[in-house]
Amino acid sequence: MGRESNVKLWGIILAILLIFSLIKIINDRLKNNVSQEEQVQNDTITEYAKESKTIINGENIPVTYQETFGDTIKEFYDSCIHNLPEQAYELLSSETKLVLYPTYESFKSLYYDERFGENMQYSFQSWMTEGDVYTFKIKIFENLLATGKSNEEYSEDYVTLIPYGNEFRLNINNYIGREKIEKKAENDIFSITATVVDTYMDYQVYTLRVKNKTNEKVILDTRQNDNTTYVVDEKGRKYNSFLYENKEEDVIFEPNENKTIQVKFCDTYKTDVAEIEFNNIVKELEYINNPSIEGNTLTIKTK
Repeated sequence: MGRESNVKLWGIILAILLIFSLIKIINDRLKNNVSQEEQVQNDTITEYAKESKTIINGENIPVTYQETFGDTIKEFYDSCIHNLPEQAYELLSSETKLVLYPTYESFKSLYYDERFGENMQYSFQSWMTEGDVYTFKIKIFENLLATGKSNEEYSEDYVTLIPYGNEFRLNINNYIGREKIEKKAENDIFSITATVVDTYMDYQVYTLRVKNKTNEKVILDTRQNDNTTYVVDEKGRKYNSFLYENKEEDVIFEPNENKTIQVKFCDTYKTDVAEIEFNNIVKELEYINNPSIEGNTLTIKTK
């Protein structure tokens, strides 16, 4: 009996030791995971703070702005991944709110809900500088340490820092910013004023105030070809419009009608646009009678 009791006692002791060992191993692993997650978050700003040049054009980022830029971006995306979309919305520029997200609800449904879920993470790096415009590339992805997944897919965005008093606000969703133009041109048919241009990473959108000066129905562009309305940069290179994306009512004008429309042009964010060219302006009745009629032209000098 004594021997059996000793065996049982040692068995119990070994079992307890084994349990304590397992608990310690689990705790150590949990602590290590937390430590690694914190390190991932810390590396986001640390890595950026060491950057002094942009990736695309190698322009210098002013030393006085480097930390401020990083803090502003970090505050916005930290708010997003910690489920604080209202706080993130307040960090958007007035331009982004005007052009993309005029209400908090639109921001939440069109940006936040589409990009952020549980256990999200992000990284960013300086990407491009044009004058005093600073654009950063963002990657948004699942926190693999938290989810245990091996999927390395991510969504991508470009954000631009906009001065706001002594601070900065963000243009997001590839939106770089707005510039006022207020340049006007006219011929016998139309008077067109280019009022503003909104620049995105892949295109520009011009807002045009158009007046039909005639007593006839006229067409700004028949859209039979994609190269009749375009912009020209200072080196003479042409960039076609995306007028096929516009509704028919955008390009057809009733007698003496005034209307404001928007026209998108491809790849113009990388260049200085000097002119907007319209080369297919026709009167509707003449076009119906002769679809191959040569259109009238109108050029707006933007510089």
